Amino acid sequence: MKRIINHIILRIFRVFGLTGGVGKGKWKAMKSILSQPTMRQSEWATMSLSLQWVYEGTIPDDGHGRRKNANLAAWLLLEGEARVRMEDGAEASAGPGEWILLPGGERVQEFSEDARIFSLCWCAFWPDGRNLFNHGLPVTLSASAHPLLETTARELFEFQQEYLADKKTFFVRSRGVMQIGLQAYLKLEYLLIRWLDQVTAALESVGVVPATHEIPDERVLLALELLERDPLRRRVSVSNVAKAVGLSISQLDRLFTQHVGHTPKAHLQARKLSEARNLLEEGDLPMKQISYRLGFSSPNAFYNWFKKETGKSPSSVKKSGR
Repeated sequence: MKRIINHIILRIFRVFGLTGGVGKGKWKAMKSILSQPTMRQSEWATMSLSLQWVYEGTIPDDGHGRRKNANLAAWLLLEGEARVRMEDGAEASAGPGEWILLPGGERVQEFSEDARIFSLCWCAFWPDGRNLFNHGLPVTLSASAHPLLETTARELFEFQQEYLADKKTFFVRSRGVMQIGLQAYLKLEYLLIRWLDQVTAALESVGVVPATHEIPDERVLLALELLERDPLRRRVSVSNVAKAVGLSISQLDRLFTQHVGHTPKAHLQARKLSEARNLLEEGDLPMKQISYRLGFSSPNAFYNWFKKETGKSPSSVKKSGR
């Protein structure tokens, strides 16, 4: 029996690339992997994951003071100092050679005049809007204690330098605007997952674990997959989705709200609004193209919808870039 158990353990180590002896460090890594929160693969697949930007340099003019960003972010201080205070009162500060990992939300951020940073921002959130890491942040981490954070972050930066025509651009246009081939797309996804893997390991070392989003009803999971899969330029019919999963519209509304937190129609609207903001903030596409990309019959129809949902005109968001 002991021989069989040892054989199984060695097979597991090979799967995770932990061959070459079972030392204390590798046992720790294996224990970490096995102790992480678990869900079905289909449930993990409901997480939205995309890169927003990678940046290295001095602090932009609008980088000081009160900011609001729903996405996760990380700063590596290369020079100078930084301090951040979240809306809930949580604070973190860092000096050269330290990371600050930030949650989504409103914050006040301050940098010294000589500050230079390496910065990333990425989406990792569940269908109900919660971030993958929604507790325990912000947190300061030593770069020397977690060297693979910078290694994987710089791989993303090098990708940006290779595939973007404007090498000094602030945003990685990874949400359908940047024209890249399949291999480039797969490489970007691979590098982003490598980065997220290191973020997860680093945060776990200080007791910050990812939030899960379990959906026990397979019909709701399938409906969510159908709602997320279709391009926004197509008009997705909630009635067709309900029929595909074997439910009436009222049954789907009730179960979807129970497990996801809102109705399928509200989910489509939130998805469309999020994409509209991203396309406007990136600033590359003309309003007409954005309108058709989001499934509107005309720029005027898009304008009226966006103004109703946000209280702002699309052009004001496009001009301000936020």
